[in-house]
Amino acid sequence: MMHNRVFLDASFWIAYRDPLRQPHSSKAQKILLDLFQQRRRFVTTLPVVCEVYAYFARDRVGKLAVLKDLYENPLVQIVP
Repeated sequence: MMHNRVFLDASFWIAYRDPLRQPHSSKAQKILLDLFQQRRRFVTTLPVVCEVYAYFARDRVGKLAVLKDLYENPLVQIVP
């Protein structure tokens, strides 16, 4: 069922996981909470993962958190 999925791009993941440098972080967190409450599933792509990884390359905690978000959450699917 594809209509229940939401594409999340790199700007979303970066805003969500970098509240100190991203002015829209609280908005991204609220959006994600709303989507969870709607029982949505999330789709992203490998290029998005690469862009997010590059952004957090020097931030060990942020990098691990976002990689966990992308690879360990069963609601997130990485598509080609």
